[in-house]
Amino acid sequence: WAGALGAVELANAPFQAIILLDQTANIVAARSLGESAGIPPLNEAEAAAIADAIAQGHTVLSRTYRWADGQPAVSLAAPLLDPRDRQVRGMLIGRMLPLRQPAVEAALSLRQGSEAADRMYLIDDRGSVLFALGAPPTVSTWVANSEPLRRFPVRAGQAYAENGAAGQPQLTYWRRIDRLGWHLVMETDQGTIMQSAGRLARPLLFLLTGLFAILAAGMVWEVQSQLHPLGQIAQAAARIAAGELNTPLPDADRRGDEIGELVRAIKRMTIGLGAGVEELARLVEVSQNVSARANLEHTVGILLRAVTRGMEAHTAGMYLIGTDGAIWKRFMEGEGNLPADLELYLEQMAGQTWRKARQIIVSDVREEHGDVPLALMERASVAAFVMLPMLREGRNLGALWALWPAPRPFSTSDVHFLSALASLGGIMIENNRIYHAVESERSRLAAILNSTPDTILVLDAEGRLQLANPAAEELLEFNFQERVGTPLPELISDDSLFRMLSDIARGRGPTTIELERDGRRLYVSASPIRLSGKTTPQGWVLVMRDITDWKRLDELQTDFVHTIAHDMKSPLTFVRGYASMLRDEAVSERQLEYIEKILKGIDDLTQLINELTELAEVSNKIGMTMTPVQLVTLVSEVAETMRTYAEGKGLSFLVELPADAPMVIGDPDRLKRAVRNLIDNAIKYTMAPGWVKVSVQEMASAVVVKVADSGIGISQADRRRIFEKFYRVRRRETLHIHGTGLGLALVKEVAEQHGGQVWVESEVGVGSIFYLAIPKDRRLADVLEETTFLRPTGTPSPAREPAPPASHPPAPPRPTSRPSR
Repeated sequence: WAGALGAVELANAPFQAIILLDQTANIVAARSLGESAGIPPLNEAEAAAIADAIAQGHTVLSRTYRWADGQPAVSLAAPLLDPRDRQVRGMLIGRMLPLRQPAVEAALSLRQGSEAADRMYLIDDRGSVLFALGAPPTVSTWVANSEPLRRFPVRAGQAYAENGAAGQPQLTYWRRIDRLGWHLVMETDQGTIMQSAGRLARPLLFLLTGLFAILAAGMVWEVQSQLHPLGQIAQAAARIAAGELNTPLPDADRRGDEIGELVRAIKRMTIGLGAGVEELARLVEVSQNVSARANLEHTVGILLRAVTRGMEAHTAGMYLIGTDGAIWKRFMEGEGNLPADLELYLEQMAGQTWRKARQIIVSDVREEHGDVPLALMERASVAAFVMLPMLREGRNLGALWALWPAPRPFSTSDVHFLSALASLGGIMIENNRIYHAVESERSRLAAILNSTPDTILVLDAEGRLQLANPAAEELLEFNFQERVGTPLPELISDDSLFRMLSDIARGRGPTTIELERDGRRLYVSASPIRLSGKTTPQGWVLVMRDITDWKRLDELQTDFVHTIAHDMKSPLTFVRGYASMLRDEAVSERQLEYIEKILKGIDDLTQLINELTELAEVSNKIGMTMTPVQLVTLVSEVAETMRTYAEGKGLSFLVELPADAPMVIGDPDRLKRAVRNLIDNAIKYTMAPGWVKVSVQEMASAVVVKVADSGIGISQADRRRIFEKFYRVRRRETLHIHGTGLGLALVKEVAEQHGGQVWVESEVGVGSIFYLAIPKDRRLADVLEETTFLRPTGTPSPAREPAPPASHPPAPPRPTSRPSR
């Protein structure tokens, strides 16, 4: 045992005392290192450590306890094991004062020199907190943070930022005590660091404040010394911007700093602005003179003088070049005539400029001669010259050229000025061409207007007179020059004309009407003037024709038809009577066939006479009486009279009428004729077992009668003429069908007399649909917009005709395109 204690002493162990115990925990020997005081007996902390060491079979560190002088102390309990059976034969106790260890004293000196550490822990080699200095320990064991918020480089140990046990930011520093294998840990809260930083920063802040005050005073002085000339420069610049280009600038251009450079730049800018303003004034003057005169020679002279005077050129000229590249006009302004060879060279250069549309600018022929004939230029005393194309809307109209007797450097503004003059030349030539073209067209139009016998009036959008031909002056008895701008109502007082113009402006109604003036009948046609991209009319063209003689001739024709019809009906009646009597006599079959043909011819002639009479009466409005008419009732009555005819031909006859429909204003007899003709036409051109369908449909502004059939259909070519007098469809299927070609013409006449419209949609081999639209207020109004007749190309047609019963073929589809009337 004594040997063991000596070995410990020789090892210079960091213990204050060493005690050797036997198996029964009795002190066998003890040694005090570095002190002569007696050795205190075992305490509770050591007893617990001894028990743990015996149980675990290895050295155990006791918990902290107090030494006699109150210092913290710990003890190591190391079991002495028998190498033969590994049984505990004794116990070695080592007592130490950690704060007296040299390594710990060195570490503690760190905290004594720092005001920032809030907590300091001494950690053993197993991570247990031996004791804490400062604030109480927040943990019983300690492990270094492997993922701190941030690490800081230090010479020994580690330092990093992390969140503490309470979640508050803190700085942690730890280092290893090499001799003991322990760790010293220092923790400092963020608030403590900020306080320390504030104490350190105050004197520095005072120092910086003083330096800043000195610097600010110097800067204020320097800025004031700089701002004074800058203020003067700003005032001068404002006056220059207002147009006072002669405003003096501060005498600061001798300075070598930025202000001096600014003053020099403004002076250069002022000089350039002055030159630019002068050039602009010359351009404006030239432009005004060019635009104010239509004489080409005079305007070209103004432009060339701007070159000779504004650019101090010796001679200036202009070549006008046609589309074939040939010069068709030459102009020159300057001193004397050019040598013939120089003029030939300039014309060659003009052709080159016209072909390539590029500028030729030679400041000095001796330095930039290239292909320039130097000898020719010296002989003609030409040292500099320019040749510029005159372009207008991508077309090269000619070339502008100028000559100088001395070398002349051309600045950018000079080139821009010459280019602007060349562009003005192009505009001038084009305007001259347009002017003469307009004058030619005006003369041609005047000749046409003066020679036409029809009255022609041109109105503006407000209906004021703008143009009238001599025929109009004669018919309306006014002088055009005195009545220019006169509203139309003061020239022609007729409400129907104004209503027609209003309807046309909205895309509705007819474009022709008949007027009566001083006993004369006038046929008036109106056409709106619409400019590209404009929907509303920008004016009107009225064409009036005196049709009084035609009306009288038409009346004579009507009287003639009535006379012929009256004179022929009686003989035809007698002929038919006698022919019928012959049929009752004993005649041969061939004779009977002849008699039947005679009777049929008489019937056809009688029908033609009747239809001619009806058409004449309708056209001349003979016996026409306009009253309120219930169109549904009228159509129902006509349809019932035609049902027997249709069913007798083996057709399915369908009638679909609404329960109620508004009244229309019209002549009942003529409306019945029109509806009867439509139904008769459908039955006539439909073969069994087809169908005919009659219906009435109410629209916003009209009531429409529709007659659909599954007949042979009408081609597009025939649809264009189907409503003409005496026109009949000539096809193989129609050769056996008799008719006069007047039935649909009568329908068209009745529709137009009622302010309505009639049209057809058809497809060959499928069928046809005829429409008769009668306006509710006797005006066309919106009815045409609600039908396919005036619908723009590509707009879908209305819904197809409802299909008839399943036992009949389907109704014909409506083509999207319509025939022209």
